[in-house]
Amino acid sequence: MLNLIFRSSKKRAYDAGGSYKDESNRETEVSRGSGQRESKDNKDSTIPVIEEGLTEANNEDSPQLQKRFNIVRQNWRTLLILSYYMLGTLFFMLGPEKWGFIRSIYFLSVTITTVGYGDVTPDKDSTRLVTIIFILIGLIVIFPTLADIAVNFITHMEKYLEHLSKRANLSNHIAKTIFSVFLILGPLAVGVVYFHMRQVLNGRWNFTEALWWTIATITTIGYGDLSFTHIAETQLFLAIFIPFSTVAAGAAIANLANARTDYLNEQKERRLLETFNVETILKFDSSGDGEVDKAEYVLGMLQSMELVDPEKIRLYQEQFDLHDVDGSGALSREDLDQIALEFHAIASVTHSPRNSITSLNSPSKSSIKSNDLNV
Repeated sequence: MLNLIFRSSKKRAYDAGGSYKDESNRETEVSRGSGQRESKDNKDSTIPVIEEGLTEANNEDSPQLQKRFNIVRQNWRTLLILSYYMLGTLFFMLGPEKWGFIRSIYFLSVTITTVGYGDVTPDKDSTRLVTIIFILIGLIVIFPTLADIAVNFITHMEKYLEHLSKRANLSNHIAKTIFSVFLILGPLAVGVVYFHMRQVLNGRWNFTEALWWTIATITTIGYGDLSFTHIAETQLFLAIFIPFSTVAAGAAIANLANARTDYLNEQKERRLLETFNVETILKFDSSGDGEVDKAEYVLGMLQSMELVDPEKIRLYQEQFDLHDVDGSGALSREDLDQIALEFHAIASVTHSPRNSITSLNSPSKSSIKSNDLNV
């Protein structure tokens, strides 16, 4: 079954002159060649401004650039899929097999989705060798790309349904379950209706066989134990129906699994909040001082819900200790400015502004205490 991956991509703008732009077209000029400072104090005082500009550009995405990037990415993926089908169709039509157009795209669809009925297969060894390449490319590149396109659409639909579920006072996992059932029943109904019209009504199949064939198709099992009439027409239908129905079924199964996980997590969280276990809370005392402060309590609850990884927390604690040179248990304004200076020096050498770290200028954020990171 499909592994549907939701991805998010961010695009940052960097012009040729070395200036970063955010969505309001503000520019923070970064002089690359000036290097001229009157004194070391003046240089150090400039670092927070530079780092603020770098982080501001890195953290704020332009909606217009993001929209253009999504359009380009969508068009590129569509072009990739069409190119695969075009090259495959030309090979099977003009190569040793001499298949027709419909037969070729039908074979490609049942191949990349792993449905593989087995009713159409190459006979010649040379074709089989080339088909192996098409199989690998289809499974590694094309089918995940097709699934990604479908997932983007499904994600937008889920957001809309989430909005409707809030208005209808339904929990998120119930709305996700309803949508998942629709994702399965929709393709199932389309397949059953088509095969009923083309195979059942002419006495070739019965209704159970039409249902059987459709289920075997959308779940990518593809037994291929039945034969159908209207071969060219049915192959053309399946060439289009198979990729979309299998993707929809995969998304539905993934959503149902997530809905179940969400429900179990909600129940677990409710039990944690409604009960008060002294021994459990005392385990949150990572400092060993006999008291559980706010940071320890929050992190303890998050770990109890398995929402944070203790190994990641320890990693960030070690990073904090590395920055806390004087061992005071807090990162002062001077510590942060020194860290920013070091990262800026590295970024200047590697010409990679992403390595920079901001200097905190707000008085309310001038110090980060180590006990805020304790587990």
